[in-house]
Amino acid sequence: MPVYIAFLRAINVGGHVVKMDVLRQEFSALGFADVNTYIQSGNVLFQSAATPAPELEQLIAARLEQTLGYAVATFVRTPEQLIDLAAQQPFGPLPAQAVDYVSFLPAAPPPEQSQALLDLRSDIDSFALYTDHVLWRTHKAIGPTALTNATLEKVLKLPASRRNMNTVNKIIAKYLR
Repeated sequence: MPVYIAFLRAINVGGHVVKMDVLRQEFSALGFADVNTYIQSGNVLFQSAATPAPELEQLIAARLEQTLGYAVATFVRTPEQLIDLAAQQPFGPLPAQAVDYVSFLPAAPPPEQSQALLDLRSDIDSFALYTDHVLWRTHKAIGPTALTNATLEKVLKLPASRRNMNTVNKIIAKYLR
């Protein structure tokens, strides 16, 4: 059975506390196999019969909204997509006191919103778009960023879920190699 990775928005942030064993139970109840979670931020690996990611996203989001009582934007990727994403290096080597993030999106943003995001670039924040992802580097040595995932969602007019690229790389190393 194919492996998928779900990145869930609004898990263990903003007062939405969800235990990882609850997430594993909910995914298992949907008929998924070999369900694992990685850290407490809503990263779920699972196996399912070959199903298009958008269908899995809708199925998972509907189930979690029903059981948790609030909408949970869900972004499903294959191992190949995640490995390809991690290989992208639009900003070059990571300098000290900089952090690389990825925001998962439901689709590639339209050109107008993409440009609005790129217009937010500064000495502190750099952005690159890659398929249905925003790659984001913030230079903490220069100062704190004023931008948040909510800012990104507002500019792109799309839901997003942000992860540190270290998290993505650890998921790949631990589960997908």
